[in-house]
Amino acid sequence: MSTAYLQDKTVTCKKAHFCEWCGEPIARGDTAQYRSGVFNGDFYSTYEHPECYEAMQKSDFEEYYFGDQQRGVIMGEEV
Repeated sequence: MSTAYLQDKTVTCKKAHFCEWCGEPIARGDTAQYRSGVFNGDFYSTYEHPECYEAMQKSDFEEYYFGDQQRGVIMGEEV
């Protein structure tokens, strides 16, 4: 598996999105972490709540599924 990261930045959302980590909505006007890249030849882009992005960065998960985690939490531990 290969990943090429293109962008990783904090944005103010111009439209509503869903958080890749917890699956909860991110409202228009909210701050979120936007990431994009190429994974195994396929382009992807994601949005995360700031606390979910922090939890994801601190986790040791190699992979996870959309909305599989609690907001801002790593395996039951708050960030």
